[in-house]
Amino acid sequence: MKNLFSKKVSAIIAIVSLAVSAGTLAYADSALKQITAYQNQALKVTVNGSEVDMSSEDGTMYPVVYDGHSYVSAKAVAEAMGGSVKWNNSTQTVEITSGTRTGSGIPDKDNTTKPTPKPTAAPTPPPVTKPSEGSSNSGTVSSGESVAYTDIYNNPYSKGHWKANYKVSVNKVTPVTAEQVVDLGFKKPDDTSTTSWALVDVTVKADNINYTQVKPDPGSEYGYISSIVPQFSGVTVADKSAKIIGVTDYGFDGSFSRNLDDALGSNNKIKPGETKSYNVSGKILVTLFKGQSNMLWIRQQDSTVEFDSSALYIKLN
Repeated sequence: MKNLFSKKVSAIIAIVSLAVSAGTLAYADSALKQITAYQNQALKVTVNGSEVDMSSEDGTMYPVVYDGHSYVSAKAVAEAMGGSVKWNNSTQTVEITSGTRTGSGIPDKDNTTKPTPKPTAAPTPPPVTKPSEGSSNSGTVSSGESVAYTDIYNNPYSKGHWKANYKVSVNKVTPVTAEQVVDLGFKKPDDTSTTSWALVDVTVKADNINYTQVKPDPGSEYGYISSIVPQFSGVTVADKSAKIIGVTDYGFDGSFSRNLDDALGSNNKIKPGETKSYNVSGKILVTLFKGQSNMLWIRQQDSTVEFDSSALYIKLN
């Protein structure tokens, strides 16, 4: 039998929000974590039914599988969808610009150093897929209001699955300076003409949390409630034409993750058959686009929901 995980690789990643393999606006020296992951040469990536060529001048970057999640080259996929990816060193941010492209869906200049085509405006997002037993999406709401939805984590490689009902509210958005970012314990970001920073105060109410053991492996007999949270994926402009991937919801006093850990205390575990809940407020550090309307970007984790239908947004300014 062919060994699908044919290449074991070591990687250094910057820890950001859950399941997002990209950088964020700032990081502490301790934010780097060495992991062991696998390149799965049997996995393919397609855009509109056409396979994406993941090769480059440095070789082929096959999808990487880590802790049950798959990670692929953002540049290859974004360019196959007519967008572009660039690294903003001053803000330590991976910036993705979306777009549209006609033709086969596989760009002939993919993964090269040549300039990418200027992206066009993103089309209107399609209606949200809403499985009867899966995730639900309430759509875009204004700052100070809430988005309510049901989400499930059902990755086929995971040892356990969970389901929860979420209500996420943005209570306040406070602009911060580069010096204030340092005060939070992070590296000072460089001032730019295109981005700024803010602390977003959110409240997450999670009800009917339940856990299902999928594989009878050691450690899968229970889950951790602190990992059952909305996936804060980043910030996008109002027309969805540009995104900043990654937020920082941990590592400083008053952060959402720290407040959640404090609230749960020793009651962090959940076993099959149990139903848990929490109601926690805390702050998230985000990068914003200057001079534009920004929205907090949340993604459903239900693997049965298409990527374009998995997004939820809350207006920030």
